[in-house]
Amino acid sequence: MKDEQKFITDHADTLLRIVNQDRHDWLNHLQVLHAYLKLGRYQDGEDYLQKVTEEAHRESMIARINCSRLSAFFLTFNALNRDIIVEVEVKTQVDVTKLEMQSDSFFYLISTCIGLLQHHLHKEQVEHPHLAVTLFHSDNEVFANFDLEGQVSALVAGEVEKLIHDHKGMAKLVSEQIHTDTGWIAEMSFPCKM
Repeated sequence: MKDEQKFITDHADTLLRIVNQDRHDWLNHLQVLHAYLKLGRYQDGEDYLQKVTEEAHRESMIARINCSRLSAFFLTFNALNRDIIVEVEVKTQVDVTKLEMQSDSFFYLISTCIGLLQHHLHKEQVEHPHLAVTLFHSDNEVFANFDLEGQVSALVAGEVEKLIHDHKGMAKLVSEQIHTDTGWIAEMSFPCKM
């Protein structure tokens, strides 16, 4: 318990920021539900409650990918960053421990890819940048889709290719990266152990 307590005290400001953001979000949900009940808009309240339940399920799927560093990265990203919104969806059960690459390498590759996008964002954006990251398991591979709505430098494509190349066959681009004036799309695959 001493190591956990030391971690908490050493990172108190960051942890409090995350907890405060999480509490703020949940209080907002409760206030919306309260307003619907007070106004007698029960169907709207039921629909909103369904949305909140789906969000909790989405977070649960992220927490169960068996890569605690990546789960924590995903679940805390928006509380700690303001320049881009990252929304993560795990469509099918993903178990990172079943990949041929080590969990730490998978964490590094995914988090670095997001960091590259963040670094290469154009400073002046018409809309706030939004990145959808989707993970799923299919045919003995795990796939990671990245879909950025926002303006990003064309340099990111080369850096992502280098990042994948540095992982020596443990990751590959499924198709060409798509870069436009308003976004960037890439899909990566990671082989599972036989």
